[in-house]
Amino acid sequence: MNGIRVERQDGIVRVILQSGRGNPLTPQVLTELNDTFAELMAAPPRGVILDADGSKVFSGGFALPIIAYWDRDRIRSFFNDFLQVIHKILLLPCVTVTVLEGSAVAAGFIISLATDFRIIKNEGIKMGLPEVNMGVALPAGARVLFGMRTSFQKALQYSLKGELFDPQTAQEIGYATKLSSDPLKDAIDFVHYFASKPGNGVGATKAMAGQELIDAMKKADEAFMEDFLDTWFSEVGQNAVQAQAERLNQSKKS
Repeated sequence: MNGIRVERQDGIVRVILQSGRGNPLTPQVLTELNDTFAELMAAPPRGVILDADGSKVFSGGFALPIIAYWDRDRIRSFFNDFLQVIHKILLLPCVTVTVLEGSAVAAGFIISLATDFRIIKNEGIKMGLPEVNMGVALPAGARVLFGMRTSFQKALQYSLKGELFDPQTAQEIGYATKLSSDPLKDAIDFVHYFASKPGNGVGATKAMAGQELIDAMKKADEAFMEDFLDTWFSEVGQNAVQAQAERLNQSKKS
């Protein structure tokens, strides 16, 4: 099964996560996302929607059962593949929107930060970054991006607390552009509003803003990637990552 599905209609592209229970971001999914967004960069649409087609979980993050036992070089390469997905979304010369009809956690939350806007279900879902609860730091570039979408202080607060938050909090801190009972419909209308504007003013403005975000992320990641990896490969971090991988493996069998 492909990890994503791509649909096109009226100049708008939907990139739909469908990688299985919890929509984990596997190496295959990252390859598919990188290839898809590279194609969209080469022939930009008028707008892009990233969603999970109504799944109860937009994405639970990285596929720990696959990567939990990888060595440092392989993990670094995997994280860099993930960052390439983020950067490509940021550079797309069109408006991008994440639709959250289900929960978004860890790397699943981070990828939602790459789009310009987020329209989310108004109840019953959770979002956030629980990495510190495993003794692992949040990657520096992800924290910078979170801060750009909300504020430095709110991003720091929720990165350090490791607590998931509800839709109302998401709107209060600036993460959610809109709460909705029908987020996909509202996202389609939202994207069409920007797509109807003439010329490439919207696309060029978006791409320039995206490059600013990438520059800030790269500066942070270049300075602190090894510090992040130190926490991932600490005894506490490895014990927690591998234990979570085992729990996920067991839940698949049940």
